Amino acid sequence: MKRRALRIAVFCIVAASCLYLVSGYLSYSSAANAAAKQAEVPFEDREQIVPPRDNVTVITGQGFADRARDSLTAFAPDGRVLYYHDEYNKYQDVDPSPKGRYTVTVVASEFVYPEECDASVRRCVRDNILRINLTTGETETLYSIVAPALYSEKIHDVDRVGPNRFVVADIVHDRVYQLNTSTGMHEWSWQAMTEFPRSGGGEWPNDWTHLNDVEMLPDGRVMASPRNQDQVVFIDPETGLQENWTLGAENNYSVLYEQHNPDYIPESRGGPAVVVADSHNNRVVEFQRRNGSWEQSWQWSDDDMQWTRDADRLPNGNTLIVDSNGGRVLEVAPNGSVVWNVTLSSAYDAERLGTGDESAGGWSAASQNLTSSGEIERDTDNDDSGKLIDLIGLKRAFLRMAPAKLMSAAVFLVPPWMRVWHVAAIGISLASLFALLVAEFRWRYDLSMQVRDGIDLRRKGPGGD
Repeated sequence: MKRRALRIAVFCIVAASCLYLVSGYLSYSSAANAAAKQAEVPFEDREQIVPPRDNVTVITGQGFADRARDSLTAFAPDGRVLYYHDEYNKYQDVDPSPKGRYTVTVVASEFVYPEECDASVRRCVRDNILRINLTTGETETLYSIVAPALYSEKIHDVDRVGPNRFVVADIVHDRVYQLNTSTGMHEWSWQAMTEFPRSGGGEWPNDWTHLNDVEMLPDGRVMASPRNQDQVVFIDPETGLQENWTLGAENNYSVLYEQHNPDYIPESRGGPAVVVADSHNNRVVEFQRRNGSWEQSWQWSDDDMQWTRDADRLPNGNTLIVDSNGGRVLEVAPNGSVVWNVTLSSAYDAERLGTGDESAGGWSAASQNLTSSGEIERDTDNDDSGKLIDLIGLKRAFLRMAPAKLMSAAVFLVPPWMRVWHVAAIGISLASLFALLVAEFRWRYDLSMQVRDGIDLRRKGPGGD
């Protein structure tokens, strides 16, 4: 009876998990294909698929490196798809372009055949800096480079300095440099290896710093984000790293934990301040510079946030947030309420056109008295007995069982429609099947022992030896 009950229980668990996974896939398919389907019809015939919002919102998709393709999607103020492009494998950075109100600069990458760069490597990547008119679809390639894909793309982020000039975040070579797109020359360069020990960060040399963002500041300095060092750094192109301005420290996760896309708010708008997508802490956080040091002045998170990778402060005091593994892009008001939400898997960078480049048009949290929300989830000895157990509580407990970095990586690597609970369902099913396998083995072992003992008894009985 116990065997039958266990088998039925495991069957029910696996069946329920499969149904949950199928429902998640089907619901994702509808949401993921909506923009692509709408882009196939004339603009005047398209339907609203996201909530309306002032100005155009442009979102890049950058998921797992081996995914077939991602997309660049722009939503019109009325919630219709304005532009959709999915010809590249990854879309990293998007910034407004001075060439027009609805023109953007985009960094996009595509995998190419090894013979195009080096036949000895498994694959290569072509990185492109593009200028795209979202209303006409006209695309101009400002710069392109093909190189072996040692780990990731060479050009991960750019920031326009002036005509034909961009400052570049180079993940592969762990450096920041200024690129002249008309000549292809590097006009100056800063190497992370001159400032950081190789013993820190990630794997050397394949993903040591994972330098994922760069920004040219109004005073001529450059702010950069070496993710694996858990720091935001400030670089003088002539003298190098300004150590007294560094925000964060490696492995000090109470400040930053492998962050993405920090944005600088200058003194003229209530700064100096830095808004950061604090990725593995599952929050957006802001730091204000006071008396020569950085102090946390604001943060925002909720129970669904999973691996933030971008946050822009808008001129109206709202904050535009990309929650990559949470599968959404949302806008948060100064009081902490969510006023706009779009479901979009593998989103990486978001830009609200007409509000300035990233957070350039926004004010600091300290100057606007923004309301903080949420706390970093950490292992504690708090007594939760007596509290009502709900799905949010279960999710928090589940997330605390695994390191944040491991959980974010797991959700990032699985198919784009999977969320944390889908991964949990797979884990529970596998654990149940393993338990059943162990039980079946034990039962067969016990049965074989009983049979053997029975044979031995018969041999020792009357007429035996």
